[in-house]
Amino acid sequence: MRQSNYQKIQIEGQERPILFLMWTDAQFETVFHNNFDDFRSMLTELQSKALAAGLNKPYLVILKGRPELGADLARKAGADAIGTYSVPLAPNKFGSFDSMRKQSRLFWSELAATGMPVVPTMMTGFDQRPLLTHPFDPNTKVTGREAIYAAATNNELTDEVSSVVEFVETSNAVPSNVFLVYSWNENSEGGGSLNETLGDPSGKRLEAFRLGLSKRKAIHPPYGQSK
Repeated sequence: MRQSNYQKIQIEGQERPILFLMWTDAQFETVFHNNFDDFRSMLTELQSKALAAGLNKPYLVILKGRPELGADLARKAGADAIGTYSVPLAPNKFGSFDSMRKQSRLFWSELAATGMPVVPTMMTGFDQRPLLTHPFDPNTKVTGREAIYAAATNNELTDEVSSVVEFVETSNAVPSNVFLVYSWNENSEGGGSLNETLGDPSGKRLEAFRLGLSKRKAIHPPYGQSK
C-alpha cells in the first residue's frame, strides 16, 4: 500500500488505500471460523500497520453478488462499501450486451438501496467457455456456464463507460468515486477484455474507453480522485 502505484482514493479529506475483499463463506469459515470478532481484529491490526507505515485507514470494499447479504456482512465487519466482482446474470446462452447492461443498472440500484456506500461494476461482456475448456484447476467451480453474453462493441463500450461515470458522479451512493471494470484482462472468463495489443495493435478498445470518459462534459476529478 506504500507503493506509489497502489490505488488510493480521496474521501472526507483523507487519502486512503482501497482494498477489495472477494467474500466467500467457505473461506470465512475456514480462516475465521465464522467469527466476526476475529475478522474485525484482523482489520484492526491491518489498520494499525497502515497507520504505522504513514498511511490512513484502508477503505475496505466487500465484494458479494447479493446486495443485502453483502451489506449485512459489511456492517458486521465494519467495512466501508460493497460491490461485486461481476454482476450476477440471468441464464442466457446468447445474451445481448444490451440485456447485460440493463441487468447491471438494476444491480447498481439494488446495491444503493441497501444504504451502504457502493462501488459499481461495469460489465464489458461475459463468456466463461475458455475457462470451462481449459480450467486452471479441475476442482475450481465455474459458475457462469449458463450465462453467455456478447462482448461490447467499441461504440457500446464507449456508451457504457459514459453511463457508469454518470452514475458515479450523480449518485450519493458512491463517495469513493471509484468503479470496477469486468473484465479488464481476464481472458479465461471472456468479458470483452480490454487488451490494447492482442488483435488490436492500434488500441481501439482503450480508445473507446477513453472516449467514454471524455463524453462526459467534465470529468472532475478523474477516476480515483475525490469529487
